[in-house]
Amino acid sequence: MLQISNLLFFALVILVLGTIVTIVVALLGIKSSIRRSKSWRIWLACLAGITVLQVPLLTSHREIEQSFRDLQVRLYTSHLRSPATYEGISFPAGSTVIRDYDDPHPVMGGTVPAGTTLFGLKIDGDFTISRTGDDGQTPYLAAGTLVAPATIHKVPCAKGGFSHTFDTSNTNEVVTCTLSTEGTIDGIPIPSGSEVVVTFNTYNGQIDASGDVKRAWRASGVDCAEGHFTYFSVLECPLTRDQVFDGYPVAAGHTASFKVDGKGSAVVYEGALSHDFDVAGVRIPAGSAFKTSYNGQYISADTLRTHTMDESQYVQFDLPAATSLTISGVVLQGEYVGLYVYNHSIKVHVVTPATDPDADADTAIRDGTFDLAKKTWSWEEEK
Repeated sequence: MLQISNLLFFALVILVLGTIVTIVVALLGIKSSIRRSKSWRIWLACLAGITVLQVPLLTSHREIEQSFRDLQVRLYTSHLRSPATYEGISFPAGSTVIRDYDDPHPVMGGTVPAGTTLFGLKIDGDFTISRTGDDGQTPYLAAGTLVAPATIHKVPCAKGGFSHTFDTSNTNEVVTCTLSTEGTIDGIPIPSGSEVVVTFNTYNGQIDASGDVKRAWRASGVDCAEGHFTYFSVLECPLTRDQVFDGYPVAAGHTASFKVDGKGSAVVYEGALSHDFDVAGVRIPAGSAFKTSYNGQYISADTLRTHTMDESQYVQFDLPAATSLTISGVVLQGEYVGLYVYNHSIKVHVVTPATDPDADADTAIRDGTFDLAKKTWSWEEEK
């Protein structure tokens, strides 16, 4: 079928040629004998009219293109009065089947009566069909509304809307739905009724998940509250109560992340302190955000306090806003105060409002290092 882009190209060519020919014919009228000819006047009027008509065609090409697309969709939309089969897919009477207008006109979607089974799933209403496989030609049900619970690539989906997609490289397979029963992701039990997005990496077998849980739940000793969670090798969720993990007191009401093994064991990677936390005589206040991993390597509270981690490793603590901390007579306070606790020192990063009205920046930065053994400070030049 002729494409709308071709029509617009032809219209542009006609406009250019028509303008040139019209100018040439008009110039012929310089000779009075030609100008008095009735045929010349008719040809000039016709050429000018045809040329002028191309202008609205070009200026309204978007509307024309959309109308052309709509016409193509209507031509390949079938409202079935009796059962029919397209691409080996059976559709009952009452279905609306929409095929692509490009050859070979594959089925793209449509609407089916309640209880229709497509690709082994009972659905109702609108549906979408996509294609995957090495040749990109294998059809599958990409979206619809389930009328009965079903398992879609190991994910137990409840009645309701779902989607099932592959990325363009066919490496990631993604299922989105509401869980009909408890679903296990890498040994982590996600409660039924949760709205989830589960990604399967078909290349390396890795499974990622995210979504919203409707009630408090427990995974590998972590008491998560209802709300949003993610699992990308690390479980992240808000806590429903204060908990202690490997010596780190983690506060409820804050999102925390954990490395879990699915067998009841978890270590905390990030969170907020529920109580003051002492390191080498420095008392870090409750509410401070902390990170216990460095380049993906976990640092336990015991390793931190016994100063036995690698020399380049540190645990980071960010003080709550408007909180001050005094270390060996130096008061640390500002818009942001970050502490980086190493084996033998604590590096400090303090951001405060600029005191110089002529300063280029709105904030001033002060970096220092506190020697844990000597109890002395050294400061870099203020920025």
